[in-house]
Amino acid sequence: MKSKALAAGPLRVGGFFRKGYDMEFRGIKYSPQTGLAWITNRKTKKTKLVMQKNRPYFRIYYEGKEYMLHRVIWEIMTGNPIPEGLCIDHINGNRHDNRWCNLRLSDVRRNGQNRKEHREGMMVGTLYRKNKDIWETYIQTDNKQIYIGSSKTELGAHYRYMDYLDENNIPYEKEIDKRSKGENPNNPLLKWNRVTVKLNGEDINLTMACRKIGVTYGSLKNRRKKTGWDNQRLIDFYANECKLHKGYRNK
Repeated sequence: MKSKALAAGPLRVGGFFRKGYDMEFRGIKYSPQTGLAWITNRKTKKTKLVMQKNRPYFRIYYEGKEYMLHRVIWEIMTGNPIPEGLCIDHINGNRHDNRWCNLRLSDVRRNGQNRKEHREGMMVGTLYRKNKDIWETYIQTDNKQIYIGSSKTELGAHYRYMDYLDENNIPYEKEIDKRSKGENPNNPLLKWNRVTVKLNGEDINLTMACRKIGVTYGSLKNRRKKTGWDNQRLIDFYANECKLHKGYRNK
């Protein structure tokens, strides 16, 4: 929400001044070093510390309207209104820490990536659906939520999210990329590595068997749909094809 009442006119002119580390503007006092703020009642002239521990964000009432304190602080300190579509992010994730060094201008997606649950280990871009027992992947862009896909694991959903960012050249903070925690569980080749079949009397995983007889994942999948054969019968079939056709031989 834009603080239009506070952003009207140049903030650095009229009633705005510095006093040590404290800033004051039209009855609102702010300390950039501590993040504390006070507001003075125009009628009673009493000054009150802005603090509501039971609310996610500190808020102030100014000229009959309610504003989020961190947004007001940004406009007071910069002298400019917050651009349309952007927000103010608390860098350390603590919404009550309004020190100037802890506030930054951000878009909605970057702000969401910096939430408490992600700092505590939840992977970015993932949402668990308890009723379906799956992890879904969403991305917030241009103030719209886009569904990317789903996976059986949190890491799989995170892979979909990060791959989407890379494919669409969307910038992101390096620390949110958790793909190094394990192989992509959505990769069909990873599933093949866990399946063992017999080829020429030798136990071998499905990936290596396919490489040796020169069959692709698509061919194997399509023939399985048509015939209903299991993996061993498919490998035996393609192994015989290798022996019958010249130029299509074991490597």
